[in-house]
Amino acid sequence: MAQNKKSVLLHCDIIHTIEKMDDKTAGEFFKHYLRYVNDLNPSTDNLLIEIAFEPVKQSLKRDLKKWEHRSTRSKENGKLGGRPKAQEPKKPTGLISKPKKPTRLSKEVEIPTLEEFVAHAVERKPNVSPDDVTLKYYAWIDNDWSITRKDGLHKIQNWKSTLTNTVKYLKERYKQPEEPIVETIEQRMKRLNNEAKSQG
Repeated sequence: MAQNKKSVLLHCDIIHTIEKMDDKTAGEFFKHYLRYVNDLNPSTDNLLIEIAFEPVKQSLKRDLKKWEHRSTRSKENGKLGGRPKAQEPKKPTGLISKPKKPTRLSKEVEIPTLEEFVAHAVERKPNVSPDDVTLKYYAWIDNDWSITRKDGLHKIQNWKSTLTNTVKYLKERYKQPEEPIVETIEQRMKRLNNEAKSQG
């Protein structure tokens, strides 16, 4: 024990070790403990006590180092005059201007699922490329649900309105070319006859 140290910590979890001992061994263990913390350098022939006490001894050494560190720091602070005296509070000077009204907190931003996002885009532009819409969704997510404008990032408050304004600039899905109309000879002859009749 360090000089002027009159107490030690007895950690509660030591019970797990003591409960496994019979009463006689537990009594010897505590005698061994008390002799150690009183610098009597105890020794024992009981192997169980020697093994069980080793982690307790290491814990006591760690606690002692912490105590010595705090004690040294307290002495150094004492030499500097202890804690600084509390300063007197400044006298109130009164309000220079009227207090501003508290601003309302913005509503919590709603972030849709990818499925909702794509569905709304397709509703606004049926032939929009789903891949392009998906890329736009993850770009907004990566920007902390914000869009980039000339003056920087802006939080998206109404995603449906913002997407409606954005979707017209997104690519359209690939269009299949329309099949050419195949006209049979009979259909062509009938069409030419009708055209000739109508011209007189």
